[in-house]
This record gives sequence, structure tokens and C-alpha cells, in this order.
Amino acid sequence: MDIRDLELSFSGDEYNRKVSYDGYFITEQGANHMSGVLFLSTSLASCPQCTLRRGNYFEAILQLRGGRDHNLDDVLEYAISQFKTTTKPGIFLTKTVKRKEGFDLFISEKQFTRNVGKKIIYKFGGTLIETSHLVGKKEGKDLYRITVSTRIPDFHIGDVIRVRGDDYLIQRIRENEVTLIDVKKEITAKMKLNDIKEHSVILKGEDILEAQVLYREGNTAYILDPYDFRERAIHDTKRRDSVYVAKIDDDLVLIPKD
Repeated sequence: MDIRDLELSFSGDEYNRKVSYDGYFITEQGANHMSGVLFLSTSLASCPQCTLRRGNYFEAILQLRGGRDHNLDDVLEYAISQFKTTTKPGIFLTKTVKRKEGFDLFISEKQFTRNVGKKIIYKFGGTLIETSHLVGKKEGKDLYRITVSTRIPDFHIGDVIRVRGDDYLIQRIRENEVTLIDVKKEITAKMKLNDIKEHSVILKGEDILEAQVLYREGNTAYILDPYDFRERAIHDTKRRDSVYVAKIDDDLVLIPKD
């Protein structure tokens, strides 16, 4: 409808207004005069989501545990970023609490919390446990809140850990499975996080240095030690122009990164 020469007049207050209108609307049949009165009534109310936010409503707690150094800060940043990408209404972060053992995120919806927990484990590796507890009843039905607890390992890809006396380079972490390389035997192995609870991080990835091979004699490579820049001999069966080494227990050890 094409409206022309429309005149409006208002009276009343902001909550109750009287609107008088006069003008013409144009159709295929021609111009038609229109006039009349309508009333606008305004009431103040909060949307359901705003009411829940103000009431600190939550259905689930996402716990971030474990990690090393600032790793949990990275996990927290990733978890919070998931709220920016969701288009589903009614999903919000009620509050974040920093605890001695990690972070607790209070979230408005259970399934969203489960999904974020799974994404964290897939991206950073680790284990996930869900528990629930009864908080009341609504219309005769039990109401539950859930706690989704993620535990991130204290080692990263590229670190060297010691498990039952053997040293392993962390090659890959995917959920609860870790791919490792035996530093001495250069053999790839796979372990579950639950199987390597008793371990120690003996070398961080940034402490592994690249060394240039000066020359070779059979399976012995003579390298320039990146720690003191002296010539060293190291056992190496692969023909490489450079190798990766690290100091473990004061010994210079070849690290099979490639």
C-alpha cells in the first residue's frame, strides 16, 4: 500500500497515547481517503532471557582443570569464544569463578555445556566426566543440574615425558589418546591418558634445539652442539642435514621429531 499526505497527531502520556491520522492510500483503483483514531498502550516488561540473567540462572557448570603454565587460560578463552558463535537464544554465561584448581563456568543450558566440553577435549586433549544432581521439581518433574568436568594434561605436543623409566616425545594428543615416540628406540606408541597418570615432564618443547650436522662417519653424526657450540658425536641412523637434540640428565640426546 502506498500511503501519501499522511498527517499524525498525538496526545496522552508515554504509557497511553491517542493517535489521530489523516491521509490517502493509493491502490490500482485510485486514491482512497483514510482517517481515524487508534490508541497505543505501553507496558514495561523484561524478556525471559533477561530475567534469567538477572537471577543468575544456570543449568550446568563447566569445570576446567589440569593444564600447565597458562594453558588453562587458553582453554578458558576458547570456551568463552563459543558463546560468540552460537545463534541459539537463551544461551549465556552467567558467571566465571576462578578456583585454586582451575575455572568454573556457570552456563544457562545443559546441552550447550556438553558440546563445549567435547570441543575442548577434541582441541586440547584430556578427559571429560559428567555428573548430575537434583535441585528441585517443576510441575511434578525432577530438575537436575549437571557438572561437566574437563581435565587437560599437563604436557603439550613437543614435550618429553618420562613414564615408568622411559622417555617419550609427545607427538599428538587427541581426546584421551596420546601418540608418543620412544626417544631411545625411536618407536611410535599410543597410550591412554589414564595409563600415563604417573609421569613427569622432563623437557618442554621449547628446550629442544636444532643442531647442524657437520659430517658423518657411518651411523655417527658430528654436530655443532647448540648449547655450548662444541663439536659432538651422536648416534643417528638417518641421513639428515640437521637433527634435534636436548639435554636430559646432563646428556645430549637425539630427539626424533621428524
